[in-house]
Amino acid sequence: MKAHIESVHDGKKTFKCEICSSRFNRKPYLKAHIESVHEKVVRFKCFVCDAGFYDKGNLTHHMGSVHEGKRPNSCPICQSGFSRKSDLKQHIESVHEGKKPFKCDECDSSFSTKGILETHVDQVHKKVRNFMCTLCSHRAFAKADLKRHIG
Repeated sequence: MKAHIESVHDGKKTFKCEICSSRFNRKPYLKAHIESVHEKVVRFKCFVCDAGFYDKGNLTHHMGSVHEGKRPNSCPICQSGFSRKSDLKQHIESVHEGKKPFKCDECDSSFSTKGILETHVDQVHKKVRNFMCTLCSHRAFAKADLKRHIG
């Protein structure tokens, strides 16, 4: 009972990821985090575009937003549509309120999400290029860049 109160009602997160320091209130959530984020485990595949997902909920969301165009959450300011309420909230904060709380340690840039900051660091500062052309020595940061290179 004490563990339930601490983790659910008090928000205590006792399980820490040793790779990135993210914290979780239940051990299964930590395990799922490690498998999906760090080990890139794919348990579900989209039959339309072959995208891979760790859990069925993300696959379902992908099908609705990407292949069915479902965007039920509209911005009251600019009417942009979003598939998730959290995406709408992040849009309003970053685009309309100018909030960019994630600062780059290596330059003066700041970003609205941790993911965009990480992409910036990989692309600009680390020069990560994981997509390789099979016809020449060209390496691209994103799959779309490689497709554009190939023509």
